[in-house]
Amino acid sequence: MPDRRRRRAKNIEDLVPTDPGTIGLCVLDYLEDLRIRNYSHHSIRGRKTHLRYFLVWCDERGLMWPSEITPAVLERYQRGLYHYRSENGKRLSFVSQHDRLGSVKRFFRWMVKQRIIEWSPADSLELPRVARRLPKAVLTLKEAEKVLAGPNVKTPMGIRDRTILEVLYSTGIRRQEIVDLDV
Repeated sequence: MPDRRRRRAKNIEDLVPTDPGTIGLCVLDYLEDLRIRNYSHHSIRGRKTHLRYFLVWCDERGLMWPSEITPAVLERYQRGLYHYRSENGKRLSFVSQHDRLGSVKRFFRWMVKQRIIEWSPADSLELPRVARRLPKAVLTLKEAEKVLAGPNVKTPMGIRDRTILEVLYSTGIRRQEIVDLDV
């Protein structure tokens, strides 16, 4: 039987049951709640992806009701993530494991707040420790000055580019954050 996680289906409804009261429907409601509370598209897309993996894993084991998810079930899911190997033999990084489990924890916390379940089976779940590494390539002062001097400030596009570079350099915001800025 092919691994359904590898299918290109993006919709949760196409992968797992979404009947009333099922975990699948709860996830759809959770994602809609995130949209209503104005979470970014990227956050919602990431959580949807992580929860889709969890839902497919649950469906493969016949788990479709929130009451069937226990701390032991979540520990098995965590072990499954740790031992998972891709087609080329690579393991999931600890960052990926942390992200997937973090989304599951937040989902169960939401279900408690919505009074769908009485307590979160994910509360006792310990997330993998993620190493914090410094960037490998850091510009020297001369290199930074050279990059900032690159745009032609005599043209409107050059002024725009120089402004973007200045904001990136002086604030340290991410590329997508500057793309999302409004004037």
